Order: sequence, then structure tokens, then C-alpha cells
Amino acid sequence: MNKTHPQRGVHVATFDSTKSFSEAKACCTRRRVCISAVALLVLAALATIVGLAATLGLLLHVPVNRFCAASNNRTGFLCDDGVTCVPASHVCNRIRDCRNGEDEQEKLCDDLPSSLPGYLVFHCSNPLYWIYADQRCNGMNDCGDCSDEMES
Repeated sequence: MNKTHPQRGVHVATFDSTKSFSEAKACCTRRRVCISAVALLVLAALATIVGLAATLGLLLHVPVNRFCAASNNRTGFLCDDGVTCVPASHVCNRIRDCRNGEDEQEKLCDDLPSSLPGYLVFHCSNPLYWIYADQRCNGMNDCGDCSDEMES
């Protein structure tokens, strides 16, 4: 077989070390099929590392702002779907209101009220008591000392 003029209909992959770098580059540019093997290896390695880190839970979790306005413009908790807004008082009530159950996650509910985001909690005048923020100013004395019904 002739390397300079290969037979028609036969696809031959050969490397001619006598070609200059610029000729090889021009060849790749014309065909638009030459992709850097190094770039592909780097991308594959990154994808593998990110996939492994995600599987092992090693990626840093950026805090998500989950504040939303539930029905009657009350304070709520935004689910992962970005649409469902659960009233504050429905968070950590042992009923999964979010599709993925993020309103009942252990890290959110393990040490109430300190494990909850501040916007979900109202601290009563008596420091031993707290209520969910959506229970404030609802016409009911939830704190027992009416501190949740007073304007602040």
C-alpha cells in the first residue's frame, strides 16, 4: 500500500513522522474531527472525580435560601422543587410535605428550635418557649404570654 496515495475506499490511519506540526494542524482543522486527547482525558478525569465526590458526599454544600411566603403570606420553607412552599409550622412535624422529604431531614429537625433556620422560629418573651414564625400574629396566644400577638 502507498502511504502517499492510499487505495480508494480503504480508510487507513497512519502517522507520518515526516509531516510537520503545522501540516498536521492544518489537516486537523480542515477535517474538524481532531479533538485533543489531553483535553478529553482531563474532562474524563474531572467527571470521574466530581462523580465520585458526589457519590461519597464530599462536595461542599452551599446553604440554600429556603425562605418563601406560604398561604396568607405566612413564613414558609421552600422545597427542593423550587415551587412548593410549606408553612413554617409544617416543618419537622413528622409529615413529609416536600416530595423529597427535605422538610423532615434529621439535620433540620434533630435539635429544635436551634437546628431550624432563624426565619422559621419566633422566640416568646419567656425564653423557655418558642413557636413557628407562621403562628405569630394569628389571633391565638401560642406563647401563653401573648408575646406572639404583640407588634414588635
